[in-house]
Amino acid sequence: MTACVNRKHTKKVAAVVTASLVGALSLGAAPAAAMADTADTGIDLQSNASAQEIWDASTFKWNTEANEYGSYTVEPGDIFALESVTDVYGNAVSSSDYMVIYFDNAGNIVRKADAVNGQKGGMPKNGGSYIAAIVKLDGKTLKVKNVSSTADISTFVWHKQSFSVAPVSKTLDGAFAYEVNSTDASDTSDTAFTYNGSTINVAFANSDGDVLSSSDCDIQWLTTIPTTGIVDAGTYTALLTGKGAYANSQATVSFTVNKLDLSKASIVIETVNTSTGLPFSSSNILSNSKVLVDGAPVASGLLQAKLVSYTDTTGAVNGAPSVGPGTSYAAGTYLFSVSKIGGGANVTGQPVTVTAHIVSETADIYYDEGLASLFFGSGHEFETSKNEAFDPSLVYAELASGDEVPVKVTVTKDGQEVTSYDEPGEYKVVFEVATPPNCAYGAKESYTFRVVSKTIRSPKVYASVDGKAANNEQFSYTGEAVVPSIVVKDGRKVLTAGEDYTVSYRISGEKDTVDEMVEPGKYEVVVSFPGTGLPEEIVNIEITKATIQSVKPASPVVAYTGEAVKPDFIGYTGKEYTGAEVELPNSGIGVKYFKATYNAKKDAYVKGAAVSANDLKDEGYYFAEVTVNSNNDHYAGTVETTEVFQISKKAGFSDVSASAWYASPVYKARELGYVNGISGTNLFAPEADITRADAVCILFNMAGGDNALGDYQYSESTGWVTGFEDVDGHAYFAKALAWAHASGIANGYGDGAFAPYAQITREEFASMLANYAKSMGEFTAAGEGALDGMSDANTVSDWAEDNVAWAVENGVMGNGGFVAGQSNITRAEVAAMAVNYQPEAL
Repeated sequence: MTACVNRKHTKKVAAVVTASLVGALSLGAAPAAAMADTADTGIDLQSNASAQEIWDASTFKWNTEANEYGSYTVEPGDIFALESVTDVYGNAVSSSDYMVIYFDNAGNIVRKADAVNGQKGGMPKNGGSYIAAIVKLDGKTLKVKNVSSTADISTFVWHKQSFSVAPVSKTLDGAFAYEVNSTDASDTSDTAFTYNGSTINVAFANSDGDVLSSSDCDIQWLTTIPTTGIVDAGTYTALLTGKGAYANSQATVSFTVNKLDLSKASIVIETVNTSTGLPFSSSNILSNSKVLVDGAPVASGLLQAKLVSYTDTTGAVNGAPSVGPGTSYAAGTYLFSVSKIGGGANVTGQPVTVTAHIVSETADIYYDEGLASLFFGSGHEFETSKNEAFDPSLVYAELASGDEVPVKVTVTKDGQEVTSYDEPGEYKVVFEVATPPNCAYGAKESYTFRVVSKTIRSPKVYASVDGKAANNEQFSYTGEAVVPSIVVKDGRKVLTAGEDYTVSYRISGEKDTVDEMVEPGKYEVVVSFPGTGLPEEIVNIEITKATIQSVKPASPVVAYTGEAVKPDFIGYTGKEYTGAEVELPNSGIGVKYFKATYNAKKDAYVKGAAVSANDLKDEGYYFAEVTVNSNNDHYAGTVETTEVFQISKKAGFSDVSASAWYASPVYKARELGYVNGISGTNLFAPEADITRADAVCILFNMAGGDNALGDYQYSESTGWVTGFEDVDGHAYFAKALAWAHASGIANGYGDGAFAPYAQITREEFASMLANYAKSMGEFTAAGEGALDGMSDANTVSDWAEDNVAWAVENGVMGNGGFVAGQSNITRAEVAAMAVNYQPEAL
């Protein structure tokens, strides 16, 4: 068997139990009880007031302030928590004497799925109006699992408090209209509308440019819209009414479709060859990809193009031949007068002249020895990690004769012309072969290509926490960051973090990242693939409040004061005092108390009658049922203690006051069998200096007493073999010292003496305790600077420095900020150090 192997884990408890080991502090002393104000309160207490009226007249203090109208509202995810209740007489009501249960406005309990932390009857997480019922228990038991509606608490006196949870909402403020990009549904950048004779596909986005779908809002047009959709120029207005995440938000959005002004528009008739001919007739420019107005086709029947003149390849100007779609015409330059034939008032401006070319031959454009149409036709990616890049020098154009002709290359990104092509993103390239005066040749081709830092085709993200799949999973709060292990594969290839992808965290629904995931809440683990154009992959994780599964009194004895006491507790996230350790001060919990009665047959205490928190005054033993307050940010749960606590004027020994700072550790040390008091009495002499012999006896008891393991011997003639000349082998402490010497715990002085009846100093006992830890295989040397925080580190002798540093670093001593190394140690201080190091018996 071994002692507690995780001394770091017990440090927190040790600090709570003893704080300073020098008696300078008074931890464990009961605070003075607050006395009720018996002055005239101005309240007329009528003798015939009902229990319900008296309860309703109490003052209920909540953790949030009411608005000017007396209404309470909390944000989604926050707790509408009751902080205190003061009855009509001015007395504080213990949180163990009431219970808060949440209902909807119809009086139905908040369902498990709709409650924060998934607790039935718990704080609602969805927006809406609710009722908080403060149920007065009066010693009775109420189990929430048996409650479905307010009808189920009708036998109790309860107070009703209405409140609201604000909706989880986004805002439609700043929403705008845009024209849908048929090739990129997420592109909301086109916010300029111009009449073109066709239906304009209008949609709406929020202020961040995110598309608003039908699940985000309803659209009510305040302007009459034809059944055929938005076509005509004019101003249009829509009322957006949010729903879902945008609930309770509205926005009025107006936009204008501008008239087509021919005098300002850019009208282009692209070059065609003689075999293709012009793609329109003089009476009607048909909707086609060769005639563009401000970069887009126009509807048929909107514009006409009358041929003004024709210049042949010799430069001679000829009359105007007839024009018809698909007709083969001679090479040359054609001058058209473009005017409106339709659109009514939607089209303005005088007719404009537009030049078009018909060439004898369309030049072939090549990129890197192949036709550009084949290289770029279905899109192309350049991967910079492979040193790939678009290179204009690889572009050339040829005629059928094999002659090369000049080609102009224009590249744009995000609407701006660029000459560098290494930034990841989408680019548009235009190859244009200028038409010479004789119109012998010409060509114009447009393509898009992408630049990526590397090519990742179909990444798959695998996320786990401690070997458990993490996506859409819940993890209990531990106080430590939840750090998922991320593996990303592209097919069979395992991608490299930091090179192929990055990982960041953010709170769900927010854009800003957080450094780590610690606090309870919902998070998104964002896996990004920079420079690839791939969308983010999201892993959803929720950190829930940790559930307290076991609890015990922070101190086994509480000082009797004649007033109601308020003991603190220690909770654990695991059963039987395992898992994370949590301090639970009385002010942050609800506690029900029960009298503990000793049962001789069971040799144990059993739970008896309930005791009101206001009546927790009398000396005796008690059990408790602890409920963590709902406004605790990190923990939840209701647990009964399995260990009793005692209200007493004395802490185990007649001369140990329950209000003394050392009451709890001395009580615990006696309970564990480490100390036995003065022989033949119920005295301990806590403030007396302890002898070296008695200190060794305590260590022997910690090791199991007569069951302590070790290679020590007994002689029929001389008694226990201690190895020290000044020790009688038959002395009461001889066996303990024989064990201690054989185990390397007690080494005595250089002259072979032990001086058993001399007082032991604090550094000497720290050294013995360090040797005890070494004998147990649990000693780890303290880090450099462990004594830096001690105000009197210079009182430690050189020979004892490493041992005292170990004791300080492990919370065994020095919790008050000083060590008093060469001062004698008292019996109480030895008990405290023993309990600090080994809070549970072997």
